[in-house]
Amino acid sequence: MVSWGARRGVKLGEESPKIFVVRVPKGRGIDLIQLIQLRKQLLKLPIYSAIVLEEHPDLVFVEAKDFVAVAKAVAYFKYARPIDTPLSPTECEGLIDAISKAIEKAEEIEEVEEIKFEIGQIVRIIRGPFKDRKARVVSVSKNKLFLDLMSGAMLLIEVKPEDVEPCTEKQE
Repeated sequence: MVSWGARRGVKLGEESPKIFVVRVPKGRGIDLIQLIQLRKQLLKLPIYSAIVLEEHPDLVFVEAKDFVAVAKAVAYFKYARPIDTPLSPTECEGLIDAISKAIEKAEEIEEVEEIKFEIGQIVRIIRGPFKDRKARVVSVSKNKLFLDLMSGAMLLIEVKPEDVEPCTEKQE
């Protein structure tokens, strides 16, 4: 197993970086990461990385030389509470496993190709007030579709592409 310090090229006698946890309100993790990045550049803080995982949206993991750097980086961020004890080596291994799973999941999402919709195509609405209704594509835009509900009168609705799926011949 390679230690954190060996991967960073830390010389003997120097202190290796530690991972600290900062507790934030849900949904504010990205804001805190941007603040950490800004203060790292302005104040020249010894912070190496910061990450928020989907499994823990209320925690920001910060890799830094010491707790003081983390405390300075998150100072005055409303409701941010840095925990002063770094993660133990076993907790770090668990974090590395969670990060590798998140990377694999992101690669799988990238591999899923985008569905192309054509004018005149029959689709099934899977979300929204017209759920499970069939409709015909009238117009295709970058991030929206205009559909005719095929209910006698020409009734056009606007939906997002992720709210519909193409109908197969069996479903028609």
